[in-house]
Amino acid sequence: MTDEAKVDERRIHRRYKVKAQAFAAMASQYLIGQIKNISKGGISFTCIASVKPDLRTFEIEIFTQDDKFHLREIPFKIVSELDVEDRIPSSSLQKKQINGVFLELTDDQVSQLEYFLDNYILAEN
Repeated sequence: MTDEAKVDERRIHRRYKVKAQAFAAMASQYLIGQIKNISKGGISFTCIASVKPDLRTFEIEIFTQDDKFHLREIPFKIVSELDVEDRIPSSSLQKKQINGVFLELTDDQVSQLEYFLDNYILAEN
């Protein structure tokens, strides 16, 4: 069984790919990355740096490239951080995939997240 299959088994909510250019940002870490998938319970995104090992819980933001959606101050906890194969062999930068869960969202944040899931995810096959 692959590591990704093990993670999928532990998930409570199904994760979806996004149809728009959507990003997650960690202001405290000066990191921004493209969303790989998202659910009501968590998110996975890729970025060009590693998160400081001593900082596993913080706030993130979710927003779209066209700036029509922006959800701020989402409490977030990293569950795993994986190296991603770099598509540019000459680059010295290492891509990371950050996988994590949302922590205690406010009612307004839940509502905004549901709006994002209703409007920005790819339809299921």
